[in-house]
This record gives sequence, C-alpha cells and structure tokens, in this order.
Amino acid sequence: MKNVFVVTADGYSLKYGAEIYLIGVFDDYEDARTATANCGGVSTKITEIVPNKAFPLKRADEVSRDYEESNDYFLGGYCE
Repeated sequence: MKNVFVVTADGYSLKYGAEIYLIGVFDDYEDARTATANCGGVSTKITEIVPNKAFPLKRADEVSRDYEESNDYFLGGYCE
C-alpha cells in the first residue's frame, strides 16, 4: 500500500505553546506541498505515514529523547 502524507500546522502564535491542527492527508507529496504553501506562512509539517500500521509509544529508555514516552512520528506540540 502506498504511503500517505499528513500535513499539520501550528496555529498558536502567542507567547509560549503550540496548538497543532490537521490540515490534510494526501496520497501525493506534491498535493501535500501545495496544502502547506496555502497555509499563509503558518508553521507547517509534512509527515510521511505508512497506512494501516500502528506506531505505539516507547518508554524513554528505548529511545534517545528526554521525555517519558515517544515514537518517530511526533506531530507537534509544546509542554513545560
């Protein structure tokens, strides 16, 4: 099955924090790029995803990050 491209954007622009919104899911990278370009300068991210596959969170000692649980598909956010 063909991979899809998930486009997300951070809609929060005041001080500290993030509010990540789904912009779209596309089966063509160029369509994802077009959606990104049409976000009016808002910070966006394109993440390539394998459909019909789970991406469970792993404990911090299984990955090289400082927070408790994660995987390779961080879509965005902010915590203090």
